[in-house]
Amino acid sequence: MKKTIVAFALALSTVSAAASDAPSVPSRSAPTAPVAKSIASPNFWVGVNAGGFVNNGINGIEDAPWNVGVVGGYNFFKLGPIRLGAEGTYDYKKGDTQDVVGNVIGSFAFGSITPYGLAGVGYRWADVKNEKIWNVGGGVKYSFARNMEVDARYRRVEDWNRTTHDDRVTLGVNFKF
Repeated sequence: MKKTIVAFALALSTVSAAASDAPSVPSRSAPTAPVAKSIASPNFWVGVNAGGFVNNGINGIEDAPWNVGVVGGYNFFKLGPIRLGAEGTYDYKKGDTQDVVGNVIGSFAFGSITPYGLAGVGYRWADVKNEKIWNVGGGVKYSFARNMEVDARYRRVEDWNRTTHDDRVTLGVNFKF
């Protein structure tokens, strides 16, 4: 019986030693699916824009057919392609009307294309009267370089009492850093 156990142990150790000398086969893992990378990775942006009005209920479309503005913002939440940020806008409209608005922006990046929605409150300085305003809107950004994007947007801007409004369409360029 002792001879059988010794012979079995000896055979087992020989097989084990032979297995340790065998060349190792690299383990293969399943291939991973390609992930579309957004080139809109920086968190801060500043930009300029210009546009016109689809419907102007303040001075009449003939009196104020255009506006120019600046924008600056920050994405404070990122989860994959989802972004949540805040921005400030300043708009000057022909006829000495100036708006300053703070917006919250939610967006979803599809590679270099990022659709978004926005809403915010602000203040308007105008020849006729100064007033509190609010706006809602949306747009799409196209990143054509790591730090630059084209921004096309629509905003509905109304006074707090909903007596005056305008529908703005703008095209701008943002610089990201």
